[in-house]
Amino acid sequence: IAGTSAGAMVLTDLVLRPGDVEGPDIQREHTLQGVGLVDNILLDVHAIARNRVLQMIGAKTLYPGRTAISIDENTAIILTGDRFEVYGRSYVAVYGVPGRKEPLLFPSAKT
Repeated sequence: IAGTSAGAMVLTDLVLRPGDVEGPDIQREHTLQGVGLVDNILLDVHAIARNRVLQMIGAKTLYPGRTAISIDENTAIILTGDRFEVYGRSYVAVYGVPGRKEPLLFPSAKT
């Protein structure tokens, strides 16, 4: 199952609408119910193009039990179980990976 942009975001159980707010603050009213194929992840797209990296950090603060993932344009992740690989031309920012000490990771992409 795959999706691009909003189609990728809706695959999770909780959909953020960071485009609705200015600045880094995400409020609970800026969320929707997703289809629930992926749990415990906050997912956003167009991270660089729409300058939304700070918003995902704010969302991670609001939902501390979830891993937050920002996928930039022309980039994808292939999720298998609790791991993923990055493909494409840009990057993915990951916040709060369980079991990792680093608060922010930028996994490299395979082209």
